[in-house]
Amino acid sequence: MEDWLYDEGSDKMKNVYSQKIDEIKKYGEPIKERKREFEDSKVAIRELEIAIQLANKHLDLALSKESAKYDHWVKEDVDKFAGAVKDGGEYLDMVRQACMTAPKHLPLPIKSADIFKAKKTLDSTISPIINKPKPKVETPPKDTTTPEETAAKGADNGPVNNDATVNNHETEPHPMEVE
Repeated sequence: MEDWLYDEGSDKMKNVYSQKIDEIKKYGEPIKERKREFEDSKVAIRELEIAIQLANKHLDLALSKESAKYDHWVKEDVDKFAGAVKDGGEYLDMVRQACMTAPKHLPLPIKSADIFKAKKTLDSTISPIINKPKPKVETPPKDTTTPEETAAKGADNGPVNNDATVNNHETEPHPMEVE
């Protein structure tokens, strides 16, 4: 190619140069694409590994009952969570094996987009379970009344009168004197 560029190609038109570049790209672009896909797959595999490790930590804590954070998970939640983690782990093993055995001169059998999609599927399955709020326990309302209010409530049978000098006859009606 270099010989052509400096010998025959030195007096050619622009469209001939464009054709030659396209011919070179036909060989170079697949190589660039395989390299990019290989590097992206490494990143995708690493992110899936991290997601599975975190999910396994949550699952281990939930199964061990050491943390009260997971006490509200029902058996169906734990089973669904465990199934998603197991499926993700099996997929990760399959992807690793496929990437390690794939020859470098051929495209990878599994695209990085598929690996990212598997991670997203795992996240969308386990995130609602991890972030499931604990049910609120209704506690009886605290008595916020003061002692004076409590005393007033306790004396609803009649007026509270702490004055010992009050005579009963003052509160009763007097018969009128008639002559």
